[in-house]
Amino acid sequence: MSGTPFELGGSVAVVTGATRGLGRAISRQLGGAGARVVLVGRSTQSDPHQVLPGTLEEVAAELRGLDVDVLSIRADLSTIDDARRVVEETLAWAGRCDALVCNASYTPAGTFLEVPASRWNLGWNVTVTSSVVLCQGFLPGMLERGMGRIIAVGSASAEYRTAPASDWARRPDGYGEPLLYGVSKAALERMIAGMHDEFGGRGVAFTNLRAGEMSSEAYHFMSKQLGMDGPTDQVHTPEEAARSVLWLLGQPESISGRIVDFGWLQEHGALAVR
Repeated sequence: MSGTPFELGGSVAVVTGATRGLGRAISRQLGGAGARVVLVGRSTQSDPHQVLPGTLEEVAAELRGLDVDVLSIRADLSTIDDARRVVEETLAWAGRCDALVCNASYTPAGTFLEVPASRWNLGWNVTVTSSVVLCQGFLPGMLERGMGRIIAVGSASAEYRTAPASDWARRPDGYGEPLLYGVSKAALERMIAGMHDEFGGRGVAFTNLRAGEMSSEAYHFMSKQLGMDGPTDQVHTPEEAARSVLWLLGQPESISGRIVDFGWLQEHGALAVR
């Protein structure tokens, strides 16, 4: 990419969905690169996730053990008020946000007819509306300083496929093609592209990662539920994917507007070939 690379050392980075999986790995990578990290998540020691491991306290302690300056914010991103509070607490703590990683998402089980509108509303808020609030809160400061990075962690499921995998559809255990997940991730892609069209060329880069399969806690849980849990030697680890996110964040502004997937990252040497 042409231009001057973005310096992560000394920057302030906000990561949503930071309690496990890719978000936790991204937070580690950012801390290792010298960033001050704001961890945003819902799971805490007093209110953990019902089935998945990982809490804000654990991630914060891990990063502080690596001498990373950390702020952890417990937030329910299905509510606009909590998303706004993330902006307020970050600015009160550091005065700015230089890099925003919108990673939080929601994946309900069930086919289209089994997932009620209330869950669509919840999932949309977690993935899309919270990202809108965070971008509207942090982008003005980035533009004023002429420097910043916003990356949305999307999914390969955002790309429309006329023939979805048969093992996701019409299963008797209630798991179907995760339509809400894919629709919300597609919305992130459109939002990133739109922000680039409106604000590109002013020092802020907007990118979207169509992430593929990763051997995260949620991946293993869903695979077991589907009876498909097996070897993961052909699946990227969250740490591998996180290193590619760090690479994307560090690229010059000329990367702005791109929607990239694991194949693109492999072609550019930012992700190992599996």
